[in-house]
This record gives sequence, structure tokens and C-alpha cells, in this order.
Amino acid sequence: MKDDIKELDIWNYMGVVNFLNQFTIGHNGFVAGGCFKNLFNKEKVKDIDMFFRNRQDFLDALSMFEKDDSYVKFYENKKVNAFRNKHNGVVVELIKYKYGEPIDIIDEFDFTITKCAYVNNYKTKEQIVEMSNNGEIDPEDDLEDVLEPSKFLIHKDYFEHLHMKRLVVDDRMVLPINTFERMFRYGKYGFFPCRETKVKVIQAIRNLEEFDAELLSIGLYDGMDWLWSYIL
Repeated sequence: MKDDIKELDIWNYMGVVNFLNQFTIGHNGFVAGGCFKNLFNKEKVKDIDMFFRNRQDFLDALSMFEKDDSYVKFYENKKVNAFRNKHNGVVVELIKYKYGEPIDIIDEFDFTITKCAYVNNYKTKEQIVEMSNNGEIDPEDDLEDVLEPSKFLIHKDYFEHLHMKRLVVDDRMVLPINTFERMFRYGKYGFFPCRETKVKVIQAIRNLEEFDAELLSIGLYDGMDWLWSYIL
């Protein structure tokens, strides 16, 4: 639920911020999802998922990554354009399946340890000059008043559940079969569902009007909660 999402001061996590800034500066996308459990635990990150508020923001980022010599095209399908960084091997997945505000995007994720987003509102000097030339910034304005600070949006119980390696779902399970399957995938990394989560998942599956075996292992990026099926 959105009421459970809070803003986190970035200054206590500058290591994470500095790592993500290399992927987020120069466009309006934001990072959300499973990479944060690795970042906050100081573990290697293989890929990050970049979301966008609208299609134009996606197209702008796509153009930037295509022109950046530090990246090579990794793969593309109707849901994602992915690029691999030549220097550190991290794959940046530009999500074009769903657009929305950061809080709305992570509100749809099921496990609390996936409910985290980093929104980078820092601007490069080139961007600031362009914004000034376009009249978006008044030269007499204080830039700190014009540009919102970067921030984490995170579930209030995120760190508690991350530390305990506990899988906890809220009441929103759009595809409970996928949630059920991901519990097994998280088990490989030492994350296990609490009793309440088990009950919620079982009840959600029992409440399905019809069970279809095709719901198991649904294809990559299909459905509302496609993201975590792929990450794990």
C-alpha cells in the first residue's frame, strides 16, 4: 500500500547512490526493484531495471544509451530494451511495458523487499544550461529550489525484512501463481516467506476462479508482476 512507502535520505547511502548515478544521469528514468537487496547488502549487481513515467522519457533514455560508447545492445523484445555496460558488465534494462510514477510502480510489486526505487533528480551541467536556455530555469532562481533532491522511495519494513531475509507480501497479488513460484526462487538466496505470507498466497490461489497450468512459469515480462519472474 502507498501509505507504507516512505522517502529515505540518500546521504546515509551514498555508496548506493554513486553506483546508480552512472546509469541514471542524463535521462528521466528511475531504478526500481530487485537490485536493491544486493546493493544494500554490498553484493554484486548483475542487472538493474529502469522505469519511466511516460513513453517519451523511455525514448529519450533509449536514444542516450544507443549513442553511449560505454554500452552495447544486449537484447530487445516488446517489453524491454537492454544494454550491457562494457566496463562493469551490468545490464541496464529499459522497461517499456509499463509507465508511471515511482510510487505507483513499486506499489504494484508484491514482496516488501522489492518495494524500493531510486529517483535521481541531479542534473548535469549540460542539462542545466539547456533548461536555462529553454526558459525552464530562471537565472535568478536558486537551483536548490528549482531541482528536487534525489531520493529513495522504500517500504517502511524494507530493511527489517531484508535483514531477516523474510518474504512478506501485502494484499496486492495480481498474479498469485507467479508470487508462489518466486517464493521458491528467493529460497535459493536464503529468503523465505513468513507464515502470514504463506497463508495469503494460498488463499489468493484458492480464490482464483479458474486454475490453468499455463499460469505456471508465465513468459518473460507477461502480466503485471512480470519483473520479478525475470530478476530471480
